[in-house]
Amino acid sequence: MRDYLEFSARYFVQTEVGATFDPATGTNAAYPDRPEGVPDYNYDVIAGLDDVIDVSQPVGSRIATLNYPDGSAVGDHDVFVMAVNNYRQSGGGAYPHVASAPVVYDERLEIRQLLIDWASERGVIDASEFFTPNWSLTTDAQVAPTDPPVDPEPSEPGPSTPAPTDGAGGGDAVAPGAGGSGSLPQTGAEGPLGAALVATLALLAGALLLARRTRRC
Repeated sequence: MRDYLEFSARYFVQTEVGATFDPATGTNAAYPDRPEGVPDYNYDVIAGLDDVIDVSQPVGSRIATLNYPDGSAVGDHDVFVMAVNNYRQSGGGAYPHVASAPVVYDERLEIRQLLIDWASERGVIDASEFFTPNWSLTTDAQVAPTDPPVDPEPSEPGPSTPAPTDGAGGGDAVAPGAGGSGSLPQTGAEGPLGAALVATLALLAGALLLARRTRRC
């Protein structure tokens, strides 16, 4: 069933992702076997199933969803009995799998006459009695999510280049974890080297302060 609908969907011209589909220019797509374009009568829809055609995708990858009316997905091995006219059944339009499929029932009546009889019996043709909007077109391709980029490990700051704290020459400097362009997220846990460096600086500062007080005394 999916192969059948994929073949039918080649009727549409491939459209840019996210672009607005224009029916005036987006149909009757041309191919090497159809240089003048796929004719309108060679586009089929399926009653009884719901499908979404993504015309931003290449031929063969356009059926984005294929579901039963209750919303459950059609399986690759599900079996169907299709009602088609003798043109399709005999291979007309080159649809896949149809001509080689077994014939379950042949009513041997012209569809044209069946339509005439149906309309004559009712007198008024009301689309709501037979039309079900079960297919649609989209250009919003489903893009597979990718892993987010990983920030590189921050390098230890050199002792000769401390970050400016008075704003002089460092108006764009941002404290780590404070947000802003280029800042790294603050995790709340310092690495062992960072903790050791902070402890060493604290000891040196305490030693200098003690030496200064000793000299004053």
